[in-house]
Amino acid sequence: MREDLGAHTLGALEPEESAQISAHLAACPACRAEHAELAEVAALLSALLPMRTTGPGPEPAPLTFGRGKGARGEA
Repeated sequence: MREDLGAHTLGALEPEESAQISAHLAACPACRAEHAELAEVAALLSALLPMRTTGPGPEPAPLTFGRGKGARGEA
């Protein structure tokens, strides 16, 4: 059961599996406490996600091959 707590917290289990975990959580204080911690971390991470996915960044500079100016401005 414990190994499925993270998936349950994220809603990634099948309904039957999720129901089994929920029933277990009702009877197991240790797993309930761990589930609460996982839920808190998941909430914090989901709050950060929009800040990191604000859209694509600028286009990268095109790669150039061949002879170009060196570090000292030499051709």
